[in-house]
Amino acid sequence: MTSSDHDAIRPGDKENELLVFDHGFVRLDDSMATDLSVVNSARVSFAVRQDMMEERDKGLIKFLMRERHGSPFEHNSFRFHIRTPIFVAREWFRHRIGCLTGDAEVTFVNNTGAVAFTKTMEELWMQWHGDGSPKALERVKQMELRILNEASGVFETGHISDVVDKGEQPVYRVVLRDGKRLRATENHRLFTSDGWATLRDAVGLVGSGPKARRTRAADLMVNGRVAYADADAEVLVAHPVEVVAVDYVGVEQTYDLCVEGPWHNFVANGIVVHNSFNEESARYHKLSDDFYVPEPGAVRSQAGKPGAYFFEPAGEELADETRGTFNRIYKDLFAEYEALLEKGVAKELARAILPFGIYTQFYWTLNARSLMNFLSLRNSETAQYEIRVYAEAVERFFAEKMPITHECFVEFGRRSP
Repeated sequence: MTSSDHDAIRPGDKENELLVFDHGFVRLDDSMATDLSVVNSARVSFAVRQDMMEERDKGLIKFLMRERHGSPFEHNSFRFHIRTPIFVAREWFRHRIGCLTGDAEVTFVNNTGAVAFTKTMEELWMQWHGDGSPKALERVKQMELRILNEASGVFETGHISDVVDKGEQPVYRVVLRDGKRLRATENHRLFTSDGWATLRDAVGLVGSGPKARRTRAADLMVNGRVAYADADAEVLVAHPVEVVAVDYVGVEQTYDLCVEGPWHNFVANGIVVHNSFNEESARYHKLSDDFYVPEPGAVRSQAGKPGAYFFEPAGEELADETRGTFNRIYKDLFAEYEALLEKGVAKELARAILPFGIYTQFYWTLNARSLMNFLSLRNSETAQYEIRVYAEAVERFFAEKMPITHECFVEFGRRSP
């Protein structure tokens, strides 16, 4: 395991909890992850399944890791609960796996719940990041996004908290019996009649790329069917529609959304889809005054050329001065935030003055293959110190739950298969 400042990680009071820095934590909220899941996933091609690990199975996992046969490492799940400064969370969120292509149309509604307009993922990204206009960004934040209340099955509204560029990735076209189509990565989560599942799991995708084929029937939950109407609006509910085809279409540019709670989904091309992270929302409650203040040894100076920076510890005087500046500004800004709330300013607006050092929290669900990709990049000497410490805490849980897989991950260069 890559070394970091071990004093920054310590056991918590709760089960499966590690405390990180001054106010953060990493909790393994739940898992369905064992080395045996890798073995059974690899041998299902031969209709073989076993209930216990055998001596020879370590050799199989080693072979899969060495030869980079990745799919057997995907049939397991980790769900983490993370509390971290916002600037760390924003780096973390770049590691989203499930994504949609830029032409996927996202549904926005008016005050009656009827469709007001749609925006493509690419258009949303350009408004959020492209022109750098605060007004454009604020417009996107205020738009009423159609989301599904998963408890009632009724469509409601939510808001976007971020739009993420995920780069070029292999994507598949999903076709439903009613003609709806969506291009997505195989790990994008879709709301099926049996609950949330990745595209691969929902349709039992076997193989990858042009050789991929679906082996399982699936119904996806789609845009609203009128349940009843009242004086103000029609109440729409989701309904299932059968998947009739899944085809590989190639490598395309992909994007994803962060959606504020309480329900973290949205409607794309009429189909209910999810994202990988569910984050605390400052639109719904007042934030606490927990801010990240680096320890003296973590205050550092930057030197070198772009792309080849290196960092050196700051002197004692500069470290003390920096920590004092952090504390002073945090205190002043939080006092202004509280004053705005007391005057009646909406939480969703008042939060805009708070700095990136304030803590947020989120849930993060992924499989072992995706987790190894995250660790290869973030528990690395080249990663920023703060996210590297969090990645080390995550890796401790990975090593505990899947010790053979973790051992092989380290042996073969800490690369995701």
